[in-house]
Amino acid sequence: MVPYETKIRCMCCLMRLLDPDQFQAILGYDATSACITLERLLYSRLINVCRLDLPMPTFMEQNKAHLARSLLSSGVRQNMELLHLIACIVVDYEVVDRKLVSDLLNKLYGGRQREIVSRLLHICRLYPSLARIDDLAMVWRDTADWMHNKIGIFIAFFSYCSSLIVECCLIVVDYCCFVEDNLGAYRREAA
Repeated sequence: MVPYETKIRCMCCLMRLLDPDQFQAILGYDATSACITLERLLYSRLINVCRLDLPMPTFMEQNKAHLARSLLSSGVRQNMELLHLIACIVVDYEVVDRKLVSDLLNKLYGGRQREIVSRLLHICRLYPSLARIDDLAMVWRDTADWMHNKIGIFIAFFSYCSSLIVECCLIVVDYCCFVEDNLGAYRREAA
């Protein structure tokens, strides 16, 4: 059996590599079918990671808003994997339920899941009905601060690497000058 990771990687590579006409000619189905297949693979993987007893056909047929609400409010142990699955459902299927998004944001924010929180904030920006969530401004502020710090770390790392590159270039220049000086002295001695 081929692992999920391999199937997902292959589908993503094919989608980047082929245009829609090539997809049809080579694989025998259109890019839309490939997207549906990829969606099934990804959600199947998420469901397995969450250890939910939810067959894929049942998942695909269910009302996603109802499913997300029931997963969040159920007695199922709420770990980060399950919250991530619920957030993916909310983002991918644009579930516009203020209470659901608010509860989900609070739990993910508390768990410092900044990447998925920023995706949920994007959904909040798209739908005015979600803009009235409590403490939304604080979540926006902290996410922006986190992203700023992440950029700051990257800039510091880049500056450090740049200084190393400059030092390496100076060492190479010094070495070339040393070789040139010694080579000139060697030639004079040989003559």
